Amino acid sequence: MFPVKTKWIALLLVLLCKRDLAFAQGQNNVWITGVNAGLDFNTSPVSFYNPGTGHYCEESTGSICDRSGNLLFYCSGGALYNRSHALMPHSLDGDCSTAQGIAIAPIDDRDSLFFVFSLKSVVSTGKLYYCVVNMRLDGGMGDIDFSYGHGVLLDSLSEQMTFAGKCTHKWLLVHHRDSSRFYAYSIGTSPSLAPPVISNSGLSFGKQSYAVGQMRSSPDSKTIGLSTLRYGAELYDFDVLTGMVGRYHAVDSSMAANYGIEFSADGSKLYVSLGDKGVGLYQYDLSAGSPAAIAASKYRVRTERVYGLRRGPDDMVYISWNNMARIRKPDLPGALCDFQAGVFSSVPHGSGFGLGLGINYPWQGDTTFRRSERELCTDDTITLSGSGYRDYFWSDGSTGATKKVSGKEAVHQLYSVSGCVVRSDSFVIREYPNSYHTSARDTVLCLPGYMDLSARAGADSVRWSDGSRLRTKRVTSEGLYWVVAYKKCGYDADTFRVTAKPLSVDLLVKDTTFCFLNEALIAAPDTFTSYTWAEGSNKKDTVVRASGKYLVTARNDSTCKALNIVHSVRLLRPLPPLADVYTCLPDSVKLDASVSFPDASYEWSTGATTAAINVLPPATRFVFVRIGSCTAVDTVKAAYTPLHIDLGKEQIVCKGTSVILRSNVDGYRYQWSTGATTPELEVSESGTYVLKAYNDTCSGSGEVKINFVNCSECAAVPSAFTPNNDGINDRFKPIFNCPVLEYELSVRNRWGQVLFFTNSPNDSWDGTAKGATLEGNVYYYMFRVKFDAQDQKEQLYKGDVTLIR
Repeated sequence: MFPVKTKWIALLLVLLCKRDLAFAQGQNNVWITGVNAGLDFNTSPVSFYNPGTGHYCEESTGSICDRSGNLLFYCSGGALYNRSHALMPHSLDGDCSTAQGIAIAPIDDRDSLFFVFSLKSVVSTGKLYYCVVNMRLDGGMGDIDFSYGHGVLLDSLSEQMTFAGKCTHKWLLVHHRDSSRFYAYSIGTSPSLAPPVISNSGLSFGKQSYAVGQMRSSPDSKTIGLSTLRYGAELYDFDVLTGMVGRYHAVDSSMAANYGIEFSADGSKLYVSLGDKGVGLYQYDLSAGSPAAIAASKYRVRTERVYGLRRGPDDMVYISWNNMARIRKPDLPGALCDFQAGVFSSVPHGSGFGLGLGINYPWQGDTTFRRSERELCTDDTITLSGSGYRDYFWSDGSTGATKKVSGKEAVHQLYSVSGCVVRSDSFVIREYPNSYHTSARDTVLCLPGYMDLSARAGADSVRWSDGSRLRTKRVTSEGLYWVVAYKKCGYDADTFRVTAKPLSVDLLVKDTTFCFLNEALIAAPDTFTSYTWAEGSNKKDTVVRASGKYLVTARNDSTCKALNIVHSVRLLRPLPPLADVYTCLPDSVKLDASVSFPDASYEWSTGATTAAINVLPPATRFVFVRIGSCTAVDTVKAAYTPLHIDLGKEQIVCKGTSVILRSNVDGYRYQWSTGATTPELEVSESGTYVLKAYNDTCSGSGEVKINFVNCSECAAVPSAFTPNNDGINDRFKPIFNCPVLEYELSVRNRWGQVLFFTNSPNDSWDGTAKGATLEGNVYYYMFRVKFDAQDQKEQLYKGDVTLIR
């Protein structure tokens, strides 16, 4: 490689450091905005773009193109659409009422990975979501790649968001909703995000002091413009190296309730709109000097209500307004800025409120390196070239976009500069001597038929003896054919001597039956070199899915022999399984195994040879079905299942209420013991209720006992007991007239000490405590009980009992 020369390396560094290298590429050339609308900057003049998706999103939209201006994908309120205007398989959380709700930034320089940021409105959560879209997914149409991470970055944010910086220093800026805090995320060439740089600058007076509006960066990214509803338009210094937001500048404190904001292309003018809170579009001259002079330079461009502002790739400022508007010469002061209304009559109501958020150009890496190898024949020359850049520097000191080289092997290096990108191209020149080769080949052509002769692979061009230039030549007769395959440094000449020979053809018929398959494979012998099936396949075998005749021609061109094979195929598909038979009557049932083949025969395990037999359930039988050479066997069961009516268990119910009894079987006729004929019966009196269900073939019955009791008399408590072991009234316990679900009893003395406790309704107290006999006295009981009766709740009983000795 030639040594790098100091003089042009110095020039290269000067170009990178001193010139304003920003140049427009195509990433922002298609805008998707508002109510199914957009702009196409690929045309001249700019034209209306209709995505045709029917989406409705007044503010939160964003789109991205490749560097040639071809739309890649766009986002509307969190819904991701591919370049064909179809929804991607996954979408991002978002909404349609955020002033700057969507931001899209490329991660690499191959248009394959993109950050997508979604900012929810202040009336929602103010959360900032992110994901990475991989254009290699979904067949190249793009989708969210969850392997790179996704989710919520921050919350309680305002609706303002913008990109700032260029080259290797690129930032996404957002603002806190309730304070003067800025967050700046560094956007690099890796699909991961570091924690944000946090700055505090400006004014803040409490909750939602910053809410809605737009944020924009100046063309040189040294200034951030903020449009707010409370403080009007604000300007901040910005350090593109660190991401820190610095000194605060008030533009015009009298102009509160702002919505849109944008800089002119040369950064000398600032445009502010009032949105819903007023009318008017204003221009400020940032080159006027002091803050007071800037405020005094205010010029009202329009008196109508306008909303979002955005500078286009053509450096005009576009305005969300009825039928869209724009400022054609935004760098000029006052009326010279040339406001143009009604730019696109086909855009209803402009584009909603917002116009999306563009990226700062250029967005690719600082330097790319490429290496290519070129071949040169002896004494030949070649022209090396670079394109698409502004400045070119070769390793020998020349500065043209092209360079002609010749001679021995060498390496020529080209540095090309454009925007923030320096591309280094290394051209490796390898010399190859001229080479020439000739050969002759003999081959046999079977007639009738044809043969394809081929030139050697790798040739730059070919020429046959008849003058044709195709890589292959089809011949149908014997003769002498030659071809010259020209390469960069020589040629290969091949001669073909073709001798014709008649093709002998034989016939073979094969009958094949395939038993109970949906498809089968038939094949020709493997002693041939080519195969042609009647349906067009050239494989040795083919799959058949129906009975019929299949013809294949097998050829062996080395022996000029062919065989026509007719496959007569009978393909029997699998027989459907026999269904088991169920009956509710103890009568015989029919088991039927019949199939729709006239040559079918049957053999049951009973010895019967008919297609159907009658059996008395329960019974299990198997049957052989034979069709030609194929035999299938299946088993079928006949089962007796009597109709069982279940009305549930016996119930005890409080008087004054009712119970609904229901049949457990549907689709029958019903007869209750009360005379009712409905599937349900409401009862309120004690008794045994019987239901009979039946139809034309089956019947069954069931019964249930229902007892209605006076629930207030479910418990009785004795007032005294005599534990003297005479077998009469020796123990104390409540007496229950209803079933008990839950229960606990305690007995205490006059000081509250527990003498006896149980939760079993069968336990009783014998007048002792801890094994000691207690003296006759009055004792106190308390028990809780819940009875097993309808609508019963837990009840509490208290009282005293006298122990008599």
